Amino acid sequence: MNYEFRKLSGEIECDESCFGGKKKGPRGCGAREKVKVFGMLERQGRIFTAIVDNVTAEKLMNEIINHAEKGSVFYTDKFKSYKSLKFYGKHISIDHGKEFGKGRRHINGLEGFWSFAKERLMKYHGVSKSYFHLYLKELKFRYNYRKKNIYNKFYFFYLFFFFSSRRRHTRSDRDWSSDVCSSDLVISQAVFILLKLKAAVLFRPRRWCC
Repeated sequence: MNYEFRKLSGEIECDESCFGGKKKGPRGCGAREKVKVFGMLERQGRIFTAIVDNVTAEKLMNEIINHAEKGSVFYTDKFKSYKSLKFYGKHISIDHGKEFGKGRRHINGLEGFWSFAKERLMKYHGVSKSYFHLYLKELKFRYNYRKKNIYNKFYFFYLFFFFSSRRRHTRSDRDWSSDVCSSDLVISQAVFILLKLKAAVLFRPRRWCC
């Protein structure tokens, strides 16, 4: 559980990307209905993503301070919002106008995740904008546990909720049975919500992303 909530550290790649929006009209992050996503990739570790309203220095630095350890080594492109990173850790920037990377000076790992995410979203032939944050969470989860057995992870969470509920019982057997049923009900509701989301994707009236 600590793996999920600890701050990123070591060598970290930072970048921002845009998802969705109509294909007609202006291109790039300024296009209508585009969603801006900021990401950080801990090399040999996990990825962090956040949907942001803008990509100003204040916004991106707040995300970095809240989710990355001070003193880490940060790799970014030449985007102006990263200029103040030098006050929080070692900042190494890459000028993509001259080269995309040399040695350890690159953000290829994070750019690879953006490609992976957009390619996977294309298979859905569009997703609802209101559910996009859930798809992004799924993609992040898949990446962070790509080398692990995801089935075992879900089984662990089931046991965690079940036995957490069981340990809390100091009352009668009747109360215990009631709370266990409540725990199972929560899990059943979560599965039901996932099925509803899947149905929303299959029978959506309007396509938005990718």
